[in-house]
Amino acid sequence: LLAISGTLSAHHMINLMVDLCAIVHASHERGVVPADLRPESITIVQLRGPDGWHQQLKLADDTTGGHPAYMSPEEIRDEMRDVRSNIYSCGVLLYEMATGRLPFEGDPNQIAEQHLSAAVPMPSNYTPDITEDLEELILQLLEKEPTNRLQNIHALGNVLRAMSDDVSSYH
Repeated sequence: LLAISGTLSAHHMINLMVDLCAIVHASHERGVVPADLRPESITIVQLRGPDGWHQQLKLADDTTGGHPAYMSPEEIRDEMRDVRSNIYSCGVLLYEMATGRLPFEGDPNQIAEQHLSAAVPMPSNYTPDITEDLEELILQLLEKEPTNRLQNIHALGNVLRAMSDDVSSYH
């Protein structure tokens, strides 16, 4: 999806992330912390229902490890992965959807090192019309310290739902 369109409209981006939060939340409720939240592990499926066709996200069942571009600092340090690791990965996804690029680039080792120690480039450097609230949310999700991020994926979904009414001026 990102390869085709670059950045997404705020409305589309937020709707996708709300759906992803619901899927990840369901995984967390089952005691599973997905290990590979990145565009390649998320599929948009067309389903036919009583009211016609609709889209649904499907998440790959990988629980073994992810790509460094989407890994949290604690995963890179080989520490215990928990729901806050998924919050960080969602921050990378939001950053990529909003700017059309990853927050950190290079070879896998360079990317991993940047996740550990480099400041996240401001999304507004690449997307000047991003809303202040969305930029602040992305930066909070990408905090190096897990305790500084939102603490559960359900809270992220709620923040995104509340934000969805205020994004009409972006894209």
